[in-house]
Amino acid sequence: MVSTLRACIAVLGLAATLALAVLQPKLNSEQTPHHFAMDAYLRLSHAHIPHAKNVEFYPHLLAAHPNAEAKAWELAHTSGNGPVYVTSDGHDKNYFVTTKIPSNSRLGQEWNLNFRGNHRDAYVLWHLKKKARNLRHPRAERIDRKLLRLDVWPVGGMTQEQETLQQILARIR
Repeated sequence: MVSTLRACIAVLGLAATLALAVLQPKLNSEQTPHHFAMDAYLRLSHAHIPHAKNVEFYPHLLAAHPNAEAKAWELAHTSGNGPVYVTSDGHDKNYFVTTKIPSNSRLGQEWNLNFRGNHRDAYVLWHLKKKARNLRHPRAERIDRKLLRLDVWPVGGMTQEQETLQQILARIR
């Protein structure tokens, strides 16, 4: 009886965990090459760190922090936290931007990126593109923003802000 009860509790716990899981967005054929380019860039920038490897953090983080995307976007606008890697499909209105969330930032601490001394920085891949004009709301933001990936890497990657997020957004507008 006790073992049956434990088995039921374990199954319910697993079902609850799966119900709360947030899956990463499926990448389309336009987004996939930019994701591969970002991944190659981050692997190269962490090549000097022995056994450096990324961990997919999107499902874990967004399940626990429903406002994580908004906070990551807000941090990306601050000095030193802007794009570390930028690609485009050749059109000025369609960009793929990777921003960094340092483990020692307030948001990194909130997300527990330095849990038990295991310091990691988060990297966020955004897809930014110009929206069609909305005649009903002409003053509404005309940039479509989508968080595609959120991975963590060991601290120490050779990345730095290339330009500000505001400069990229100005080009899209």
